[in-house]
Amino acid sequence: MAALIMDIIGTTTLVRDDDGTGYAYFPDDNGVQTIAPINSQEFEGWLASQFYDTHNDVATSQALKSALQIACYQASKKPSIGEVALRFGHLNGNHYIDTCNQGREIIEITPQGWHINHGSPVVFRKSPTQRPILTPTKGGDLLRILDYLNIVHE
Repeated sequence: MAALIMDIIGTTTLVRDDDGTGYAYFPDDNGVQTIAPINSQEFEGWLASQFYDTHNDVATSQALKSALQIACYQASKKPSIGEVALRFGHLNGNHYIDTCNQGREIIEITPQGWHINHGSPVVFRKSPTQRPILTPTKGGDLLRILDYLNIVHE
């Protein structure tokens, strides 16, 4: 059974980060490529679901555990993809914020200002509880934040 699970893992892309944590790229429920730690409930659940859909059977926990151990080892032999960030990341002096919205927009903040990208040099993963944030717009008034803060100033 573990060999059949490994066949499913073979349809994913295994990678590792700078810390040596193994990750898998796999399609989410909408068919969009996502990344999650190999030892996460998210990836294990996806794997178990794929096994059931493919073989009309439930994978045993031991077979899943064995396959995930092999996948972690395989990922550890891959070149590092750098840091895998959760919501906020940085690279080469620039900062990146994942809006987690349907458009997969990334806010890039550089010394020259900020703008919206639809791709990022930083790899982002999402937690199952992460929700989208609003996409910022240019031309606002920073002092409007004072309307929402309970502070006293002169």
